Amino acid sequence: MTSAPSIFKDLVGRSLLAAAVATALVATSIAIDLPGRGAAQVDPMAAHVQVSSESDFVIGMIPHHQEAVDVARVVLERGERAEVRALAEAIIASQADEIAELEAWRAAWYPTATSPAYVPMMQSLDGLDPDMVDRTFASDMIHHHAMAIGMAEAVLALDGVRPEVADLARDVIRVQTEEIGTLRGWIAVWGAAPHPTGGDH
Repeated sequence: MTSAPSIFKDLVGRSLLAAAVATALVATSIAIDLPGRGAAQVDPMAAHVQVSSESDFVIGMIPHHQEAVDVARVVLERGERAEVRALAEAIIASQADEIAELEAWRAAWYPTATSPAYVPMMQSLDGLDPDMVDRTFASDMIHHHAMAIGMAEAVLALDGVRPEVADLARDVIRVQTEEIGTLRGWIAVWGAAPHPTGGDH
């Protein structure tokens, strides 16, 4: 059976042929908002998980990953574009595995640690049509991934981090940086969201 990441890579490879130029044009900016429905409207500092220790990263990444998995599952049910659904499947597969690994580390290394309150970064997809489900997911996931990359970079800058945690952090940076590029390309190709009345303006 073909894995979700393999399906994603195949679909993305085809869809990004048309998106390559557009991706280059927007590659310098991470703050992309869709007209009328941009990234989740939260205080960036409130949403940011401060990473000043290995435990901050391990514990903080669990709910962060879980939010991505939960929203990706909604996209599988309600999105309309095959390439977006393939990315959602890849996110669910990879981040669910990482959650299990992080949970095991937490239980073994920090059994008495408490979890800080998590501030959701992504918007609810309730009430959106399939096109806007895809658009909102793509826009919000850029910011969500950027936060994870920041957390991973912060833990890698610390001394004494366990090798397995450092390996996971490097994987987060590599995979999610690639996915940000893909998401930017899609948004550039899709253009502005249709007007609610059906017009383009």
